[in-house]
Amino acid sequence: MLTFLPSWSLRQVFLRCALPLAIGVQVAGVICIEPINMDSHEYIALARGLCEHQEYSAPRGLSGVDSFTGESPTRLRQPGYPVFLAFFYWVLGQKVLVVQIAQMVLNCLALWFMLTAADCLLDGKLMPWAAVFAVLYFPWLILSSMILAESLFIVLLWSAVLAMAKSVVLDGKRCYLFSGILMGAAVMVKPIGLPVLLLSAVPIAVVLGLREGLRSWSLVVTGCLICVVPWAIRNYAALGEITVLPSTSGYNLWVAARPLGAEWWDSSEEFTWATEDWKRYYIDRRASERFRELAIARLEVDGAFVVAGRALLRTFSAWLRFPGTGNRVGWNPSYVSLTAVQLAMVVLAILGIIRLRNRRSLFLLLPVVALTACLPVSKGLTRYLLPGMPGVALLSGHGLLSMLRLDVRRGEGVGNKP
Repeated sequence: MLTFLPSWSLRQVFLRCALPLAIGVQVAGVICIEPINMDSHEYIALARGLCEHQEYSAPRGLSGVDSFTGESPTRLRQPGYPVFLAFFYWVLGQKVLVVQIAQMVLNCLALWFMLTAADCLLDGKLMPWAAVFAVLYFPWLILSSMILAESLFIVLLWSAVLAMAKSVVLDGKRCYLFSGILMGAAVMVKPIGLPVLLLSAVPIAVVLGLREGLRSWSLVVTGCLICVVPWAIRNYAALGEITVLPSTSGYNLWVAARPLGAEWWDSSEEFTWATEDWKRYYIDRRASERFRELAIARLEVDGAFVVAGRALLRTFSAWLRFPGTGNRVGWNPSYVSLTAVQLAMVVLAILGIIRLRNRRSLFLLLPVVALTACLPVSKGLTRYLLPGMPGVALLSGHGLLSMLRLDVRRGEGVGNKP
């Protein structure tokens, strides 16, 4: 399919089943889930600074830390989502429901972009009802009910994958550049977009060949730089730091460096030292530097073997848990069954790729593989995988349906024998 529309049968499944189901799941999330958490307060406060003071700053007493005197200017979080909230929350009357509706629309767009990319990459061979499987894996959809950056990041991520798909199919240089711009916008929402950018070189090279692939990938990188370089210049001018990363990186690295069985993060003496006895906010610039020092020191003491083992265990545990179950999995039958569903989905996705026999299908796994690479240097939460999981669910649906169709055909063949 060379248009920006998926096949007719896939459009029908999307409009008649997948889209209504996606809307229903998100409405249920809005009704049942508390929309505000600690991260939400940070984003709302940063957006307020943009609206009221026209500056990117963190206010005094952020998220209940009364001793925190604020940080202006700051790089507490990436600026993309605070800019989004500046309009949809502060300008439009500080109504959480308005933000939730906007994010529901973004998730529906992301689903459309994903299906269009899959249909384009697979030459229309995707089983149409596989679209429903991307919706049935509901955790990524209900994130729209919360004041979090995921919905905005997801739509930018899958629009970038769609642009890459069009580039590969049409051999269009401008599409590569555009996909890089979209990827850069995603990085400005969440820094975990960077590994997606870096690893996108692999499927491009696999499909186009090494030399042509690297040429095309350089256009993707150029597009990304168009978006992120202005932010790096701002950070250098305002903070004296040439970086596009937020100041959360030091804290995340410290959490990743700790043993999985260690005491709760904010109960440790190291946490108290890094935040100067809670006088600093845990992800402000000074605290981030201190957390990074602690992480590097711990990694040097533990050694490469222990660090590698811990990284593998963190990655495995993130894939093993169904989103939202956290550390409560244990041997609870309900949580174990959800884990089984998630692992079965991965197996079926691999089966789907095998049955497709199309190297372009690797683009659908690019987001989740790149996000998996982030787990060893972060908290290792299953939530971090969610932006890429719809692609896995889509491929798993194709794998299951194609297997069932093959069984039906075999059965018909047996029945028709004299």
